[in-house]
Amino acid sequence: MELKKKTRTLLIRIAMLTVYLTSGAAIFSVIENDGRSSDDHFTEKINQLRENMTRRFNETKDVIDDYIEQLRGLFEAAHRCKYSHNDWSYYQSLYFVGSVTTTIGYGHLAPKTQGGRLFLIFFALFGIPLNLLTLQSVGEHINYGIHLLIKYFEKAALERDLPTHEHIKCFAINVLLITLWLPLGGVMYYYSEREFGWTFLDCVYYCFVALSTIGFGDLVPNEGKEPDSSYERGMWIIRLMYLGLGLSLLSSVFTSVLSAAKEIQSIMPCKRGIYQLTTPAQSELKPKPFTALREIFKLSKDYSSTASGAEDTSSSPKLSRHSKLQQDIPSSFCNSSMNTSIEEMACCPEYLDNEQHLDIAEEREEIGLETTSCEDDPTEKNVKDLKEITSENAKQTEIR
Repeated sequence: MELKKKTRTLLIRIAMLTVYLTSGAAIFSVIENDGRSSDDHFTEKINQLRENMTRRFNETKDVIDDYIEQLRGLFEAAHRCKYSHNDWSYYQSLYFVGSVTTTIGYGHLAPKTQGGRLFLIFFALFGIPLNLLTLQSVGEHINYGIHLLIKYFEKAALERDLPTHEHIKCFAINVLLITLWLPLGGVMYYYSEREFGWTFLDCVYYCFVALSTIGFGDLVPNEGKEPDSSYERGMWIIRLMYLGLGLSLLSSVFTSVLSAAKEIQSIMPCKRGIYQLTTPAQSELKPKPFTALREIFKLSKDYSSTASGAEDTSSSPKLSRHSKLQQDIPSSFCNSSMNTSIEEMACCPEYLDNEQHLDIAEEREEIGLETTSCEDDPTEKNVKDLKEITSENAKQTEIR
């Protein structure tokens, strides 16, 4: 059910992104296209330069043409200008909106009019988040497929029903895929762009710059021109699929790294001296000093009231309560450890919370003991008072 919901969300986002890009490309083509291609603009500039040089230097037409051809070669050899076009056909516009929404931004094509620049601001504000959400959905499906492969492999090869460290393995596979994706794209671009002087290193460099959304624009496939043959159109579709899947892989890496970090943190051993792990049985058997001290005060109060009573029947509930108290408190704690705990806790009310400390203070007042603090060092006095209570209780027991 969860997968169907995510798949439906992915299909909706892909449809919305497709409509958004095609509509934006059509709008940019209408705004920026003035009806003339970049070759027409370039030819017009060359003719103006030829006329001006002929009139000024009084040279023959052949000499001027030769000089202009040399300037043309230098102009086209410059990396900063050779991909600059002003066609703004539908293909060029679609290429432009794709580079905007993916935040690659090659820079070989940019709006020149004020209306186109204003429209670009609003187009990018909504187009970039929509494209990121679509890439995130594709990345989630890639991670889901990798998880299925991990479970199937470990069940078939290692006979495990549940795989171990699944998120860490998924992250490692994603990193491996994105590492292999770069040279794979380098091979593809080398066979399609070597006629323009691209080396294999240039192709791998271009793939990295494009997938990392840096987009310097110093290298652009097909020199940024519109494809004019079936082969170039097919390569354009393959490049589009390559960049889309590469960006989705990058999104899956970012998604899986968070889960892998949490899993790594959960399996790291605790630092010694900071965390002390105890079992539930140990925590239940561990005595609490302030509880024992409170029960001792209540017990002494009950013995005092029993001794002052004249009838023996009044002492039966007190004795039964005392026997129940002895059953509830562990035997190891009722002996010498209780006296030690009382001596340690008698002078340290800060160890208790405020409510418990007030209860103990009230009980001390009721049984006739003075309330002291740690500043007066009342250790000996408290121990002495407790010994007096113990001896008095022993005498009352002998009398009964």
